Amino acid sequence: MASVALRQLHLGDAVDFLLTASPLVAGILAVPTLAAAAGREPSPPWPTLPLKPSDLSAHFLWSNRSPWYTALTHVLCHANEEHKLANLTTLLLTGSSVHAAMGPLGWWATIVGGALTAALDPLQWRAKQAQSWLNSWTYDMLPSFTPAVARAWTSSSGWTACGASAAVCAQCGAEAALCLEQFVTLVCSVRDADDELRKSLLLPIVTHGFMLSRAISYVLSEHRALSGGASLTIWHGAHLTGFWWGVSCYLIYAVLQRRWSHTSWSLRRQWRRGGLG
Repeated sequence: MASVALRQLHLGDAVDFLLTASPLVAGILAVPTLAAAAGREPSPPWPTLPLKPSDLSAHFLWSNRSPWYTALTHVLCHANEEHKLANLTTLLLTGSSVHAAMGPLGWWATIVGGALTAALDPLQWRAKQAQSWLNSWTYDMLPSFTPAVARAWTSSSGWTACGASAAVCAQCGAEAALCLEQFVTLVCSVRDADDELRKSLLLPIVTHGFMLSRAISYVLSEHRALSGGASLTIWHGAHLTGFWWGVSCYLIYAVLQRRWSHTSWSLRRQWRRGGLG
């Protein structure tokens, strides 16, 4: 598994990832945004499905009273074109390494599971976000009142969710876990490496350390937005749920891979083959 994680990604890896992700990307591009369906923004230059706002609300928005399948179809619908392009860009830029490490099945499990766990909200972060927003709006003057209001609001059908943000965050979580494994492996290998190998490890260590710092910064910013009641329009709890689902998926994959694989792996041998980067 580490031999996949630490090798350089090639064009073939990107092509394989695009082939695997093409159904999801095609679905996101085909479903119009809520703003475009309502005429608030122009339609994209590519063809989209002729769906009305009522169709999108009925079949592509998730709430606690929506049909069960909207827990997945909400991934295909977005509020506006900026929302859609942001999720698509992140999906395509961060998916190749996860796909190369975990394979198509592992990647789909990460994406689908991230969307489902965020929709189900097992940690009830939706209520916590509503409570934080109410506390912020009332300047924390009604601390005993806002929890009941938040629970009542989240148990009603007054909120909806859409977009691939949670699924994309799950992919980012898996990438962060993969990057952490790479970073630890590289740092531990520096001790026993000769000067030539140690010099070649410096750039990968710095690169992976920077990527890890970005992931940690993102998680902390989402926690601050959630606890501070930044808004109700962005579902920060879904982002965090998806992220930690992705981390869990990669950890489970790594454990199973080590149990099933009986071949040893040498960092020095991988570097001599030109696969370390």
